[in-house]
Amino acid sequence: MNNEENKNKKGLQAVIIALAAIGLLSIIALGIYGVVSIKESFDQRAYDSDHERYEESSDEIEEEKENAVAEAPKVKELVGAGKDIDRSDVKTITGEPATVAAPVNENGDLKITFLGDGVLDNFRGDNGIDDIVAQNLNATVYNLAVSDTSATPQLEKSIDNKSDDNICGLSIVKALVGEVPLDKLKDKAAGQIIGSHRDEILSSDIFVIEYGIVDFMTGKPKTFSDDPDSFYNYYGALKEMLRLITKNAPNAKIVVCQPSYIYFYRDNGEYVGDTYTLNNGPGSEYDYGDTAGCVAGEFNALFYKLESQGISAQNSGEMLTDGVYMNEKGRRVYADNLSGAITRNFIDPPQQSE
Repeated sequence: MNNEENKNKKGLQAVIIALAAIGLLSIIALGIYGVVSIKESFDQRAYDSDHERYEESSDEIEEEKENAVAEAPKVKELVGAGKDIDRSDVKTITGEPATVAAPVNENGDLKITFLGDGVLDNFRGDNGIDDIVAQNLNATVYNLAVSDTSATPQLEKSIDNKSDDNICGLSIVKALVGEVPLDKLKDKAAGQIIGSHRDEILSSDIFVIEYGIVDFMTGKPKTFSDDPDSFYNYYGALKEMLRLITKNAPNAKIVVCQPSYIYFYRDNGEYVGDTYTLNNGPGSEYDYGDTAGCVAGEFNALFYKLESQGISAQNSGEMLTDGVYMNEKGRRVYADNLSGAITRNFIDPPQQSE
């Protein structure tokens, strides 16, 4: 009987131990499941939080892009509307430049190519900036400027020259290096010069890049925070222009001009603002100049700063015809200072002391 009782006790103990083991394993399993579940919950919440922040950031970026153009005031309507401004020297203020489709001073010792807007295109040849620089430096100048063009293409427009709306600084450089056809550029002096002097242009000693006034006036984005190298912002367009030039004309020096000093009046003569004070959504014209300076620095190019150009708020009444375009005196000052900068930096640079 005692043996039987001992067996029963031992059996009961075994059952209790087995049940306890099963219970312990269940608790451990539940604990692991709980930890995993909690971790998954935290991970999901972290993902949701990050995703929400990403969506907010993306929305802000898209809004930045849209506002840069859509909400920018139409500053261009203010151009040339000043009261008591001398317009006697304005040849083609409405974007119909003089068509001088030939190099300036063809037998010069130096070859310089200009790319820019109406500052260079509206006054070609005699007493234009191209002509004055050519005479100062005994240079052959190829003027590829097109009036009313920005460096930056229009959003959602192809970067080619199939219509006037598609012509921009970047499309002109692309046509020069053979990436896109000339098409509508053939109607411009710039396109005709490229068509007949492409090889000579690509062997230029110096390229002068002058863009930014039209980019500012038309509210082109200065840069996209999520995609600064996009060709559809001023920074990205300038950067690609310089990349193509350095690739196809590797021995050439480059000058990037800060947009020149401008000011605006309304029809009633009311002063609106100038390079420093008028903000066109993406920034002031001076802000665009800062962007141009950044690009110049990246390519080790000479930056022709606003302060070196000789036209300022103090003397603009003597130098500008309508607040934007230079009169003969202004062009002379600008071109003489540019010639001096080219001479000091490229033709007769200071000798390094040993």
